[in-house]
Amino acid sequence: MRLRKISFLVIVLALLPFYTSKAQVVVGPLMTSTWKSFEWPLNAAFPEAGYDVYGVVNGHMGNSCGPTAIAKLLHYHRHPVHGRGSHQFTDEYGLSYSANFEGTYYEWALMKDQFSDDATHEEYWPTAILMLHSFIMMEDPYHTGRSIEDICRLLKKYMRYAPSAYVAYRFDYSREDYIQLLKDELDAGRPLLIESWTSDSNPPGSGGSHAGHYWNIDGYDAQNHFHISYNNGDFDAWLDIDSIQVPSLEIDAHFIWALIDAKPDSSEKTFSLTMPEDNRMLKMGEPANLTWTCQNIPTVHLDFSYNGIDWIQIGENIPTEPLNWVWDGPTEASRDASLRVRDAANANYEYYYNGFQTYEKEQITLHSPLGPDTFEAGTDLCIAWESDGIQIVKLEYKESQNSDWTMINENLPGQQFFTIWEMPSTVGRTYEIRLSNPDGSIISQTDGIQISGDPQTGGPHKRDSHTVLLMHFDQNLVEEVTQPAVVTKGSAPAYAFSAPGKGAALYLDNAVRGNNSYIQVSNFDALNMRGSFTVDFWLKVNSWDASHNTRPAILVKPSSSTQVNY
Repeated sequence: MRLRKISFLVIVLALLPFYTSKAQVVVGPLMTSTWKSFEWPLNAAFPEAGYDVYGVVNGHMGNSCGPTAIAKLLHYHRHPVHGRGSHQFTDEYGLSYSANFEGTYYEWALMKDQFSDDATHEEYWPTAILMLHSFIMMEDPYHTGRSIEDICRLLKKYMRYAPSAYVAYRFDYSREDYIQLLKDELDAGRPLLIESWTSDSNPPGSGGSHAGHYWNIDGYDAQNHFHISYNNGDFDAWLDIDSIQVPSLEIDAHFIWALIDAKPDSSEKTFSLTMPEDNRMLKMGEPANLTWTCQNIPTVHLDFSYNGIDWIQIGENIPTEPLNWVWDGPTEASRDASLRVRDAANANYEYYYNGFQTYEKEQITLHSPLGPDTFEAGTDLCIAWESDGIQIVKLEYKESQNSDWTMINENLPGQQFFTIWEMPSTVGRTYEIRLSNPDGSIISQTDGIQISGDPQTGGPHKRDSHTVLLMHFDQNLVEEVTQPAVVTKGSAPAYAFSAPGKGAALYLDNAVRGNNSYIQVSNFDALNMRGSFTVDFWLKVNSWDASHNTRPAILVKPSSSTQVNY
C-alpha cells in the first residue's frame, strides 16, 4: 500500500509485499496465543456477576491483564501438567473462587491460540480453566493486580516454576545492560512477563498511587526492538524498550519490571532431545533414531502429533538407557509436527519438541517472483518459497542471455520460506532467479524478471522525498519510513502468497462475526495532511458478507479527534 501527496507531501503505503522495516527478526515472536484481557470466552470459568461490577464480560468477571499475561506464559511452556497445592478466597464483591492446582490436569494440547465468538464449550473450557487458575494463584481478592515480585513467588508456589526466577527493574540497569538481559532471556527461549506503570505514576518507593499493566515480550529484531504483546486492545508491535508510549492507542509503559529466568522447575528431573535437534526433518516411511540426555527419568512414553493437537502414542514405557530409541517413522506429511515425551512414572513431567517437518520427498517450490513480471530497479524484492526435507537452500540469479549464475545467498534456512533481495539497478535487463538444494540436484526457478526505471503497480516501492508511509507486508507489520507503532485489531495477522510475482500479502480473515480485523498505524505529524495525496493499495477481496464485515477497514490512521480510514 502506498500513500502519496501530490503537492509536496506524500504518503506512500504499499500493501502488498510487506516486511518489518529493514530489521531482520532475530528471535520470535515465541508465543503463539493471541489471548487478550477482558475477552470472552477466556473468562468463561470466572464467576457470574452483574454488569454493575467492573470488568464483567458476557455476564462473567473478566480476565484482567495479570492472569492473561501469566496464562500466556504457562501456555508457552505447557507447564505445569499438574500444579501444586490449592487456594480459595472470596473477593471484594462477594464472589467465591477456588482452585485445586494439584488435582487439575491442564490439557495443553486442547488449548487453542485464538477463539471465535461461537466457540463451543468443549473448545474453550480447558483454556478458561487455565485463565481462572492464573487469577486465583495471584491471591488477589481485591483485584489490585499484585506486584510482579508476588507473582514470581506464587508461580514457584503453585505452578512449579524454577526457584532461580527473579525480577529485574529497568532503572536498576543501564540501557545497554537491560536490553542485553532481555535478549539473553529470549535467546534462551524464555518469553518475558512484564509489569509496567504509566509515566504519570508516582515513582517506585515514593508512595502514592500508580496505574499499571501486565503484558509480555516474546521476541526482538536486529535493531533491538522488542515484540510487545500488550494483551489489551489488540496491541501487537515491535518497539524500543524505552519508547513504549503510544498515546493515540492509550499505551503508556514507563516504569518496567521483567520476570527473569521464568521457566519450569527441572531441578528434580531433566530430559533433552539431542537428535534430531537442529534438523527436525523426518522422511515418511524411514526409521527415525531419537537420542536424548536425561536425569532421574527411568522410562518414558513418546507421542507424536502432525498438527500439535491430536496425539498418537508411538512408544510406551521406553527405557531411557541406552539414550536412544528407533521409531518406525512418520506416516503423514506435515510442516508443523511435534514430539511429546512423558515421564512414565510422574505425570507432572512432560517435554514438548515442536518444529518437526515430515515429508514424502525433497522438493522446492518458488512462489514469488514468478515471471514474466516487471519490477522497479533497486527495490527490495521479497523472494518466497516452500520446501520439504531440505535444510539449506541456495539463492542465485543471472541475466537471461548469460550462462553464469551469481550467488545471492548460499546458506538460507529451507524452512525460512522468504528472504529479501535488493534488485539490480540496471534498467532494461531481464533476469532469471533460482533456488536449489546445496548440491544443485533439486531446483525451482523463474525467468522473465524485467527491470524498469519506473514504479510498478503492486510494488515493491522505493522511498523518496515525498514518501510519508510505506508498508510492504513481507511477512511482517513494519512501516519503513517513520516506523510508528503498527498494531493489529481483531484476529492475528497472517500472510499469504498474493497475485503472481508480488511476494507475500497481508491476509485478514473477517469470516467470524465480530472479528473486524484490520491494522492500525499510530498517528504522527506527517500523516496530518492537507491538499492532494495519493494512495497505492493493492487489494483482493476473497469473499464478502455484509453481516460479518461491519467495519470493512483494512488500515486505520487515528487522529486526535476521530479515526480516518484509508
